[in-house]
Amino acid sequence: MRSSKKTKTELRLSGLLFIVSGVVLVVLLIWFVVLLFNLLPDELPFGGREKIGGVSTKLIFTFLFLFLTGVLFTRSKILKRLNAKPLALNISLLLIVLFLPTILLEISLAPFVGFHQRTSIFQQDNQRIWKLKPNSSGRWGGVPVKINSEGLRGEVIPKQRVNDNLRLLFLGDSVTFGYLLEHDQSTIPSKVKSFLEQEIGDSIEAINAGIGGYSPWQSRLFLEEEGLDYHPDIIILTIVLNDFTQKFSLDRFGGFWKGYQLAMNSQYFFSRMENHSNLLTWLRRKAQQKSYGFNPVERAEELEYGMLQEIVDAVPSDRANEAINLTLSEIEKISDMCTMNNIEFLLVFYPAVFQVEEPELLNRPQKLVDKFATEKQIPYLDLLPHFTVKISQMGFQPTQIYLDDTHPNSLANGIAAETISNRILKMISDSLQTNSP
Repeated sequence: MRSSKKTKTELRLSGLLFIVSGVVLVVLLIWFVVLLFNLLPDELPFGGREKIGGVSTKLIFTFLFLFLTGVLFTRSKILKRLNAKPLALNISLLLIVLFLPTILLEISLAPFVGFHQRTSIFQQDNQRIWKLKPNSSGRWGGVPVKINSEGLRGEVIPKQRVNDNLRLLFLGDSVTFGYLLEHDQSTIPSKVKSFLEQEIGDSIEAINAGIGGYSPWQSRLFLEEEGLDYHPDIIILTIVLNDFTQKFSLDRFGGFWKGYQLAMNSQYFFSRMENHSNLLTWLRRKAQQKSYGFNPVERAEELEYGMLQEIVDAVPSDRANEAINLTLSEIEKISDMCTMNNIEFLLVFYPAVFQVEEPELLNRPQKLVDKFATEKQIPYLDLLPHFTVKISQMGFQPTQIYLDDTHPNSLANGIAAETISNRILKMISDSLQTNSP
């Protein structure tokens, strides 16, 4: 039988351990408050700054738990009756030594992890490098998404046509796919479908073949391998600024990896656990950085946006000119495929948020594509002037209709869908007039 005095001392030590641990959390909390008010460098990954407030809240609740547990150990009459073994002190030490550091790291690393979560919606492809995995689901960009049995987002449209309804095939990248948008109804293809059905009064079939990270060369390969099998009436290819430059981080174009999508994709249990552990994500990134000798995500962004700046500022390097020419060449190939298969084609340029903020100064890429489309007689729709007029009428700032620098929210896609739909209606009208006797 252990003495009451010894048990009492052990309980006090246990309580002090919890209270001291709570004080450590207060120090961390103060640090994150300083970070929140921009008194420390703000070089955080995508989504990191949004997580700071949540970190502070979790630290406060953890502190309260530890503090109250410490008080309980020192004040509780029930715990004072423990007299068999130093159970309370052993449990306290076990919790604090093993679990407290892990909990602290899990909470405090959140801003330094951001929203770059692992996913399971992609798979490797020999030709296109990656594609969407059929019948998969997962979080992408922090929101849940589902991929249908055809390996696309949205409702399944059978390749074999069973009616004469207007069928649209949308090609593009993450903007077409609907990155950061949880609901399929918020994507461009879905909104165009809804708008046209209201105008035409008949059912429309819209296929969303947008895949995150795709450039026109990958959209062309999809069209060759699968897209033409849908027998669409009109193909809409939406391009954005990084379609010109994103490819150059890929090893196929002299880069260093197989792309962000595959780097973030996972089919294994341990890797999937990263989505639920900031610590595991941070450790993987450090291992990845050691393997490459640099941070591949940051390097890809530096390469991409460096060349974009050259293109926008009208001082492109040889590498930037190569990016422009390669992209335009792939667009022309898609247009030629449509002509050969008697399919209408529409090229759409979706602007970045900073272009909408200063449309007259930063619209050089749109002018380049306009000149190219005119020369090649490719139907072309520049959304930049439409966005500028529309948000001015609505009294919005450009940042209010974008989720980040590139990806639009549902409201912006509504503006784009109305503009695209009106152009499609004109194409249908012109086609009917041309084919009429």
